[in-house]
Amino acid sequence: MTAENETDTGLSRNTVRRWESGERAPEPRYRKYLVIVFGMPADELGLLDPEELAMRPATNDDGIEVLWRLVSMFSGKGEMDRETFMKGLLAFGAAPLLPSLLTENTDVPARMAQQLNASGGLSSAVVDDFEAITLSQRHLYWSTAPLPLYTSVKAHVSLGQELLSAGGSQAETRRLATALSESAMLAGRIAFFDLKRVQPAESDLTLALQATEEAGDHALAAAVLAHVSFLAAHNGDASAARAALSAATAHSRHRTGPLTRAWLSCVEAEVMASVNDSDTSMRALNRAEGLLPDEGDEPDWLDFFDASRFAGFAGHAHHVLGNHEQARTHLETSLEQLDPDAAKQKAVIYADLAATHIDTDAEAAFTYAGKALDQLSESWYATGYDRVQEVRHQLTGQQQHRQVRELEDRMRSMVAVNGQRSV
Repeated sequence: MTAENETDTGLSRNTVRRWESGERAPEPRYRKYLVIVFGMPADELGLLDPEELAMRPATNDDGIEVLWRLVSMFSGKGEMDRETFMKGLLAFGAAPLLPSLLTENTDVPARMAQQLNASGGLSSAVVDDFEAITLSQRHLYWSTAPLPLYTSVKAHVSLGQELLSAGGSQAETRRLATALSESAMLAGRIAFFDLKRVQPAESDLTLALQATEEAGDHALAAAVLAHVSFLAAHNGDASAARAALSAATAHSRHRTGPLTRAWLSCVEAEVMASVNDSDTSMRALNRAEGLLPDEGDEPDWLDFFDASRFAGFAGHAHHVLGNHEQARTHLETSLEQLDPDAAKQKAVIYADLAATHIDTDAEAAFTYAGKALDQLSESWYATGYDRVQEVRHQLTGQQQHRQVRELEDRMRSMVAVNGQRSV
């Protein structure tokens, strides 16, 4: 560790004795050094718990075998031999990975490759370029259609994995791992919230979490785990959602700013409301409100939360828990505070406002649902569409059949344009 400029090792004879006796497991920061010392993989050294073992990616050879079996299954015998398949796979892998839209400087990927080849390892210039693309993609999220952006982000993540495997100094490796984790988290966000593709989102977030370990970034690890809790709640697994939130909270105790902690509390409030834990949800909301509007040293990737977003979280949580008056108050506050171009968030807020009026004012519900669709026509967001769809289902029993049909027609048209599932 000293050779890698980690002079503050925190190690003692007692720590090592606990490892050897099985009293406690080595913390993540020590694992890679134990792998180096013993010259054995982490799984053979017993450094991975059952959950981590289950999440290990297949080796390249194993992945190729799986693909080959799938191709054989669907193409039928004799239509494609293994040699042809491998050639096609190699050709696909050699395709350009980074479309020019990612950055104004379109020769960045070529320059990265030249620098990597020239240096024989990971250089500061390579990491600078990779970080620049990560930043560009984060900005593009607010103005680019989700599917093409997701494809580009995934390609960038693949490149990051290749670069990380080249090795380098601890400082550059950590910088690259941080940018890689941010990109993988962005991919997971797009897959789940914008496209409603749960399984790819799970894979993206698993990779993001693994990269945070290499990066040593607690705030980023907390953010990834918070996203994992959304997926777990969506899958109906309240226990897994609580476990992810608990792990996120543990990470947040290390050098995390008040705005980040407020967002984590808002996530907890929404997730716990979705699993009918009203007491925990309300405590989390109160905790988040107490942290606002303080500003500290917040990470650059936290561009999806501020005080206006708090009101949106609070409104949705109150709505799910049946507190419609409180929900409307928070949702209207959020609309007043949101930026004019925050179309995705406005779609969600309008849909939630529609839901709070279903039982008392069907006309208002239809109006707000229509406004939500207006926002979705400007910027597609699967989560917002799902909220409108829930409203539509609840309004079907109303007497305003013409308005229901009009709402359905608009939704079908929108689905056709965006290539999403039918109404």
